[in-house]
Amino acid sequence: NAGIATAMAGFDSERYPTLAWMREIPPYLNKDRNIHMAHRRMVIAAFKPKAIQRIDKQIAAIYRKYTDEAFSKPTFDLVAEVSSRAPSSVITMLYGIDFGDQHETFRQAAITYAAFIDPLLDPQELPNCEEAASYLLATFRQLIRERQEQPRDDLISDFIQAANDEHVALTVDMICANMLALISSGSSAIRHGLAFAVKGLLENPSVFNCLKQNPELLDNAVLELLRHQVSTKFFFRYAKKDTR
Repeated sequence: NAGIATAMAGFDSERYPTLAWMREIPPYLNKDRNIHMAHRRMVIAAFKPKAIQRIDKQIAAIYRKYTDEAFSKPTFDLVAEVSSRAPSSVITMLYGIDFGDQHETFRQAAITYAAFIDPLLDPQELPNCEEAASYLLATFRQLIRERQEQPRDDLISDFIQAANDEHVALTVDMICANMLALISSGSSAIRHGLAFAVKGLLENPSVFNCLKQNPELLDNAVLELLRHQVSTKFFFRYAKKDTR
């Protein structure tokens, strides 16, 4: 792909050391079975029912905040005002960064960093990505030190506690790797997924009307929209057998 080749041609590991470190995270997690399994145990243990209940409430509150602000206007841009803002805000809140100046700075940095995984990234954007990545990594390390000394009701503390419970040889980089993975996987995919879901409903008004008249179908509709509207680039899905 010409776009991928162009983006990688502009990547200089010495000029962008933080991005270079972050780019090595997936191979690092997968090259050793023991390391990979340790991470899996830590992540699974962190997302216990109690944590999921807390996260559900936080996500609902954030989406309600942005949708209420949007619907208070005669017209609004769904992508700019809701689907682009809410996912990064959710991730920021999960890390225990409450609304305020640091929340907004972290949220914007997360959006900028998440662009680094786009295969069609313009190489001219790499300096911005490096600056955002450097800020995120420094913030992560500070938050981890604080949570190790004084745990809170947030995802970082959950990772630390899970590592202790699962007897995982925890390092700061291991926690950073999981925190960065959440930003990478939970930003653009969620943003695009929400926008594509609404677009799909608008293009199929009969289905949209059915859903409005039968709100109990919402949970199933979400799963079907995720299947129907792929939100990631260069990922393809194929039916394994003829399906009607």
